[in-house]
Amino acid sequence: MNFLSTIIVLAFTLSCLSCAPAEKKVLDVMPEEYEVYAAVLSHYYIDEPKSLFSLSGVELKTAPRYKFDQIVVNSRTSNFFSYDLASDQKPNGLPKGTLIDYLQKNSKIYELENGFKISKKLMLVDEDTLDKNLKKYRSQGAANPLVGEYPGALGWFYFSRVGFSEIHNSAIVSYLLKYPLFSQSGPEVPIIKTIFLVNEDGNWIVKKSFPRNEETIINVGSYECEQDSMGYTWSQGSGSVGIGGHHLDKCQLTEFHEVEGGYKKTVCWIPKDFGFFQIFQTANSYTYSKDLSQFCDAPSQGNLFGRTSRKTQKKPTENSKMILFARS
Repeated sequence: MNFLSTIIVLAFTLSCLSCAPAEKKVLDVMPEEYEVYAAVLSHYYIDEPKSLFSLSGVELKTAPRYKFDQIVVNSRTSNFFSYDLASDQKPNGLPKGTLIDYLQKNSKIYELENGFKISKKLMLVDEDTLDKNLKKYRSQGAANPLVGEYPGALGWFYFSRVGFSEIHNSAIVSYLLKYPLFSQSGPEVPIIKTIFLVNEDGNWIVKKSFPRNEETIINVGSYECEQDSMGYTWSQGSGSVGIGGHHLDKCQLTEFHEVEGGYKKTVCWIPKDFGFFQIFQTANSYTYSKDLSQFCDAPSQGNLFGRTSRKTQKKPTENSKMILFARS
């Protein structure tokens, strides 16, 4: 989390993402950068676990996110961020060379090729063609004017160049995703993120995204058990899920939901050798890529405003003792 403060978004212009002249004088987009693009697209918008579970062990079949059956990407890279590296904001959390490489590459605009190795159809489209197609289908009253020309594409992407660490085992990349509003007028609804990835056994793996408060996925390695969290709020309550680090060789996970003061809290203790799993947030619920129920204490319930509370607890376990010890 230390390197979050090293990247400060000062400004971006949605109306002129690719209007600068394309230049290919120094560094063309490298094959490894397309591997990073593919990893980001697959992680967020294509791949999905075959099964999803609640913490109670119930298997769910519904997908937690919108999925794209076709990917549309602007045919030029976009340098839509401005950065301020103040003296007290050195990139001490990023591997050496990563941010410098990123900034140098994104000082110019580059043409992209279709080197994306993903499981869905991908179209590279220039800005003029995209605008023409959107206007055409908007004029016909299409709910989503994009899918008329590009079936299965819920939005379209702009990518920055990829910045690599000196030994090429980590990377950062930015993308902007525009969803067309379901109207004839627009403007489009943007999502903009910077992604941090690491290379594990030859595969690029998404680790973090910024701004973090918009994240809807947490990747968890039970052995590393890095602290992380995400949450939601709505008119009647809120919720959160968090990874609390190791406690007595177990990775602590806490899921919390509150509605008008009444809450339900579940604490799980994942063995270090359990392996990798993902947590998905959708609306006001959480789902998991693996069944964690065997590692969870029974939920505790109560009221944040001091009303009558009750707690349904399993017989005393080592995990329960850990909770009591932490509170004492």
